[in-house]
Amino acid sequence: MVQSYYPLRMEDLFLIKLIKHNVRKDIIMSKVVEKKSKDGTLNFRAEYVDGELPPITDTSDGKTIYLRDLPFDRLLNMARVSGCAWSAAPIAKIAQKFGDEAWDVAAEAMREFALNRSRQTLKRANIDINDARTLGRFMDFEDNIFGIEGEYVEYTKKKAVRRQFHCPWADMIVANNAVPLCTKMMTGYMEGVRDAMKEAGAKLKDLGHIPMLTTGDPYCELVWELED
Repeated sequence: MVQSYYPLRMEDLFLIKLIKHNVRKDIIMSKVVEKKSKDGTLNFRAEYVDGELPPITDTSDGKTIYLRDLPFDRLLNMARVSGCAWSAAPIAKIAQKFGDEAWDVAAEAMREFALNRSRQTLKRANIDINDARTLGRFMDFEDNIFGIEGEYVEYTKKKAVRRQFHCPWADMIVANNAVPLCTKMMTGYMEGVRDAMKEAGAKLKDLGHIPMLTTGDPYCELVWELED
């Protein structure tokens, strides 16, 4: 179960909203979901169907919307990939017009965001700054939100290495010519996380070259290694 002490991002809030309002639970039980606005003046009614949606006719009043009943894991993955579109596509277009400096600005913004967010998280999280495995666990939580899957190939108190072989964002990032989202923005994010850990006393070695799926590597690799 996700621990509640982690500060939330937009992606987290969207996914939690699905669970909080029991949307998928209601679908499984009844195939029909009805909810009213807080003031009671508006009503949401959705019917989830298998296969093709019913045709719109002259008698259709729009009071019930019809949606395909998707498996929860697919819906979750679509939400994650849609989140990528909100960041990858716009910044790629901005960079095309104003140059690669746009990616540099975005990378610094991500570093500052990750630094401030991680400072808050580390105060609440049960993380041993002298154990590389628990430092790696911080990003295990992050990766799970985005649907990233991988395996630790080295797992000791001094060094933890995780290779992520699946990322639902990767194809979209490449398709939108947005590889710097990984090479710059996500690297900036990682630097912010690590800076917060160093502030807390972790003796982490600096980031080296990071293999990435979007640059043609077979996996993305995260290394958490402590100084002797």
